[in-house]
Amino acid sequence: LFRSCVGLLVRRGVDLVIGALGILKAGAAYVPLDPDYPAERMRYILDDAQVGVVLLQESLESQIDLPASLSRIYFNPAAYDDDPADPPAISVTPQQLAYVIYTSGSTGQPKGVGVAHGPLAMHCRAVAEDYGLQQTDCALHAARFTFDAAVEQWLVPLLAGARLLIGDTGLWSIEDMVAAIRTHGITLIYPPTAPILQLADWASGNAEELPVRLCTVGGEAVARDAVARIHHGLRTQ
Repeated sequence: LFRSCVGLLVRRGVDLVIGALGILKAGAAYVPLDPDYPAERMRYILDDAQVGVVLLQESLESQIDLPASLSRIYFNPAAYDDDPADPPAISVTPQQLAYVIYTSGSTGQPKGVGVAHGPLAMHCRAVAEDYGLQQTDCALHAARFTFDAAVEQWLVPLLAGARLLIGDTGLWSIEDMVAAIRTHGITLIYPPTAPILQLADWASGNAEELPVRLCTVGGEAVARDAVARIHHGLRTQ
């Protein structure tokens, strides 16, 4: 299965989503690659996943030392409008690999975790139903695309027909987060523990009612307490 893997080497933005969807629709599996990876880690993942083709932004090629034997497909946004509107006539089975995410490697070399189309589709449909996502929703995507939970954060809103705001990976101040929520009408957020604590403090001291209705966090007790305070201040689920 890993022989059908395509590397996805793109700076954070809409091209990441376009690239992942394009690879999936072509019947291959995508392997997200962070342009900021150390060269040794990049080479290890490419070799371990047996990546033979990489989809990348041409501007990144001069910055990253890719193997000469690796085939390249470059993004060309100007050509998007010329692409056919109909999906390719390719059959994808539930057992077919959809993507491979590599762990942090804190216990040694990073390990590739493969996820098939069937489990991915069932998970995303269940999450969309549990969250009650509608076309009127807007989700804020802040996780790195190389993080497994990031797939749910971009794919589920799109499957529900909702909007998706891809935030940068820099450190957002609470003022920046609140401004983005207010400006774009964000209704769904997936903040890590530190920002969720800041948002809880903000919600406790401000009377403004933001459009956020759903806040998804990890299982830490401190995060659950923060969500309770946000719920009281923002009236979220």
